[in-house]
Parts: sequence; C-alpha cells; structure tokens
Amino acid sequence: SQLNGRQICSTDVAFHPDGGLLASTHTLVNDPTVRLWDVASRTQVAELRGHTDHIWRVAFTTDGKLLASASRDKTVRLWDPRTHKNLAVIPLGSIVYGVAFSPDGTRLAAGCADGSIRLIDVARREQVAELRGHSDYVHAVAWSPDGTRLVSGSGDTTIRVWDALSPAVRAARMSTANFPPP
Repeated sequence: SQLNGRQICSTDVAFHPDGGLLASTHTLVNDPTVRLWDVASRTQVAELRGHTDHIWRVAFTTDGKLLASASRDKTVRLWDPRTHKNLAVIPLGSIVYGVAFSPDGTRLAAGCADGSIRLIDVARREQVAELRGHSDYVHAVAWSPDGTRLVSGSGDTTIRVWDALSPAVRAARMSTANFPPP
C-alpha cells in the first residue's frame, strides 16, 4: 500500500488490552516504525522510532503497560504505550520474527531466524534463556494462558510445545499440589 506517495509494508497489528489503542508495524523505505492508533477516532497518536530495519511483530503485555516490537535489525524493543518512550533495546544476535509476553508479563519469548526462541526477563531487560530444537527460523511464539507452556511455529514445518517452568518452580508446584487421599 501507499502512505503519502511512499511504499509501505505492514506485517502485524495488536490491540491494547483495553481495546482503545492499536499498534501496527510499518516499514517505509529506510523508515521502520510502530504506529499507535486511537481506535475510536481512527487517528494516529504516535510513531515509535528506533528500529533500523523491518519490524515483524508487535505485542502488548496483558496489563497494557508495555509494548514489544521484533525486528530484522536483530533487536527487540520495549516501549511505554502511554508515554511513547523506548524503554529498552535488547540485542539478540539474530533476526527476530515473533514476540509474545507471558501472561504475567515477566517474560518475553522471541522467535528468531536462527531457529531459537530467546526468553527475556522483562524486569532485567535481558535474555535469560535460549531454547533450541527447530532446524529453521521461528516465526511464531505463544504462551498458554497459565504461562506453563510456550508454543513455537517454525519454517521447518513443525510446531513445538515447550515446558516454560524451571525445574525448581515445577518441583515447588508439585510439592504443594493437593492430592486426593488414598
């Protein structure tokens, strides 16, 4: 499509949890942006700039306090959708195709061109784990509603389901589980 006579590519959109704001990716020639739109008035309220290459995905936290963007520039950026400020640039060393926040907003999964899923600690603003198993790019990531599983879709034509709990957390949950009496 065209914007002001220039070629534009949009690859993703995401609603803010309150439904009043929409984020969309836009890549103009040498001008990749995330645009925020007021849904009721259908007007643009902000352009979020900083990525240096195509932006593939955007995602909000469930509380709407953060917005993540995934880019071909091998970074994930975290934004404040209220102030429109860039809060963090997280370099991942691979093109980032997909992002998804865990339901509690503490982790961000990033699907990468090198076949990995990178897990980011949102509070620390850094990568804390790398999941390997796909033999081609990871284009899609999604969390289960309870945050215990992560699903990834890849160019290797597989979908993988990952256990998203650390062994320590899983053991603690098992030890406190209510089991029926014998």
